[in-house]
Amino acid sequence: MALSLTFNGTTYTPTYNTQTGYFEINLTAPETGGIYQADATYTDVFGQVSTAQEIIRVILDFIDIQLQPKTFMWVFDYKDLSVKGCVEIQDYEINIDEETNATSFVKILKDINAKARDYVVIKKNNEKVFWGIIQEISNEDGDKVYTYSLKYITNMFDRDIKLENESLISSTGVEDFLADAIVYNFMGSSDTFINLNYLTVTVKSHTKKVVKVSNVENGIYNLHTWMTNCTQNYNIVYDFDVKDTQYGYKLTLDIENKTPTKEIIDVNAQPISNYNEVFETDVTAKVTCLYDYMGGVEDPRRVQLIFKNW
Repeated sequence: MALSLTFNGTTYTPTYNTQTGYFEINLTAPETGGIYQADATYTDVFGQVSTAQEIIRVILDFIDIQLQPKTFMWVFDYKDLSVKGCVEIQDYEINIDEETNATSFVKILKDINAKARDYVVIKKNNEKVFWGIIQEISNEDGDKVYTYSLKYITNMFDRDIKLENESLISSTGVEDFLADAIVYNFMGSSDTFINLNYLTVTVKSHTKKVVKVSNVENGIYNLHTWMTNCTQNYNIVYDFDVKDTQYGYKLTLDIENKTPTKEIIDVNAQPISNYNEVFETDVTAKVTCLYDYMGGVEDPRRVQLIFKNW
C-alpha cells in the first residue's frame, strides 16, 4: 500500500495521522500565485492503482517589513589602518562643523581596544555619514558604557609644520599646495616612524589664488587650520574613503574645489490684500469730582460723571 502526491513538479509522501484518521502533508507553495493541480496516486495491497486530481488555489500575501535604520561604527588603527572592530551604535551626537571644530560623541557597550588617534567611520543604512578621529575614550569604573570623543577626520593633520613651496598656491593651485604639504610632512618625511604609508592623496581641481598662508608665525603654521580656512574661503573640500587593495587597506583623500549650488529665492513679496490692526489702550470710564457750591462752601454731595457709550 502506497500513497503519493505530485504538486508543482514535486512528489510528496503523505503521513497518516492516527488521531484524525487522515493522511496529511505539508506542501511548498510556488512563488507565483494561481490555480494549480495536485495529482494523488494510491496503490492498494492488491497492486491496484487509483488516481485523483485536486485543484489548489495559491494566493500570495506580501508582507512589507520596514526595517529600522541601523547605525554602525567602524574603527581603524591609525598605525596601519587595520580594522579593530565594528559595533552597532544607538546613542550618538554627530557634529560636522569644521569652522568651530566641534566634538562628536558616541557611546557603545563594547570595548574594542580602540585608542586616541584611531579613525572611525559611522555608517547609517550602509551610507557613510561621518569620518572622524578619536580624541578621547572615557569609561568610569564599573560602568559598561564607553564614551568616544571624536573630531572630524581632517584633524589628523593638526600639526605645526614648516612653510614651504607657498608659490604653488598662485602657480598651480591651493589644492596642490595642500597635497604637497601632506605628502612631504605626513607621508614622506625623514621620520619614517610617523609616516602614514597607507595614505594616498589625489588632487582633482586646481584653484589658483594670489594669496599667502594666513596663520604663519616664524615660518611655522598649523596645517589643519589652513585647510579649514581653505574650505571657508575657497570651497576646498576633502573626501575620504577606505579601499581594500592587494596591499591592504588604503585611506584615500581627494582634494577638490566644490562650489556649493546656489539656490535662487524669489524675494518679490505679494501685495497686501487684507490688513487688520488692533489698537489697545487704557481709558477712563468713570470720574468722581468735588465742586464748590454757594460762595465756595464745599457741598458734601459728590457728582459722578458717567461716560456712557465709550
